Amino acid sequence: KNKKNKNNKEKENNYQNFRAPQCRIEPDVLKNKKDLYSSLFYFTEPESLLVSSDNAFYCGKCNEKREKIQGNDEENEKPKSVLTNATKQILFSELPKVLVFHFKRLQTRKKIEDFVEFPEVFDMSPFKWIKSKDEKEEPILYELFSVIVHHGSRSGGHYISYSKNGNEWFYISDGHVEKSTRSDVLKSQAYMLFYEKKVN
Repeated sequence: KNKKNKNNKEKENNYQNFRAPQCRIEPDVLKNKKDLYSSLFYFTEPESLLVSSDNAFYCGKCNEKREKIQGNDEENEKPKSVLTNATKQILFSELPKVLVFHFKRLQTRKKIEDFVEFPEVFDMSPFKWIKSKDEKEEPILYELFSVIVHHGSRSGGHYISYSKNGNEWFYISDGHVEKSTRSDVLKSQAYMLFYEKKVN
């Protein structure tokens, strides 16, 4: 998570573990195309933090500088914390061997039934945090190996999965297992996606 003060260009990087990125797919979010890339671009889009809208950023470095200038001995009152305008952006610093995405189909009053396109091979490089100018942006490829699908409504239903073994796909529902096809997998109404990092 990267936060940048608009006034003095100070940057603060905060690190947080993700179990599974929550991918929003509401019609007002993905207006043009419903796919995994569009949802992740929305997830990582820079967000403005403005004093005027009550979500301003507390800049620790800015306040430290202010304290040094004004002094903070016992005779002086400690300077008040200053909030500032900033931009916030979520990017991935380190990427795991297995990457899981969760489409938020059940977060609204009514389950979102829309089809969301997802690829068999996915490139994560557009969402990777470049730590330095010397670091080159190269493809970071992941290959799909499992999909979870939710059948039913927001109040209840049944989960099935598609899983890959070697070059073959299988449909799994409780104790029932049968062969499936790549085409059936890629046109399924995915609830969760599981990708494994490809070895170069």
